Amino acid sequence: MIYRHFGASDAAGTASALARICRERGLCFLIASDPLLAMATGADGVHWPHAKVAASRKWQGRFALMTASAHSPEELRVLARYPVDAALVSTAFASNSPSARAPLGALRLRAIARASACPVFALGGVSAENAAQVASFSGIAAVDALTQVF
Repeated sequence: MIYRHFGASDAAGTASALARICRERGLCFLIASDPLLAMATGADGVHWPHAKVAASRKWQGRFALMTASAHSPEELRVLARYPVDAALVSTAFASNSPSARAPLGALRLRAIARASACPVFALGGVSAENAAQVASFSGIAAVDALTQVF
C-alpha cells in the first residue's frame, strides 16, 4: 500500500494508522515521497515520484523497499541508475485519472517490462476485467479499482 498524503492535514496520524493496519495484515506499506514520515511511522519504505527519484540515493539501505514511478520506457531506463526495487508504470490502460496519460496497453507494457532492470507494476486503469492481460509479466497496482473492491 502506498500512502500519498500530499496536502493531508493529519498525514502523520493517518500514516501511523495505516502502518499499523498493514503490519497486522502482513502488507508492505510505503509513504510517497516522504522518507522522514516513513521512518517516523515505521513504514516499510518510500515510493518516489519520477521527478524526485534522485533523492532515493540518500536513503539507500534505510528501508526494506523503495519504488518509483515511470511513465515511459525512457523514464523506466533512468530508474536503473537509482536504488529502487520496483517501478509503477503508468498509464497501463485507459483511466479516468486527471493525471493519466495515453494508455500503454498490455502489449507495449509487456515489452517495457521485459526490458526493465527492475520488476514492473502496471498502474492506471487496471481493473478486475483487464488485470489478467498483464498479470503474467507485471505486478498490479490500482487506485480506483481497489476502492471498488473494499
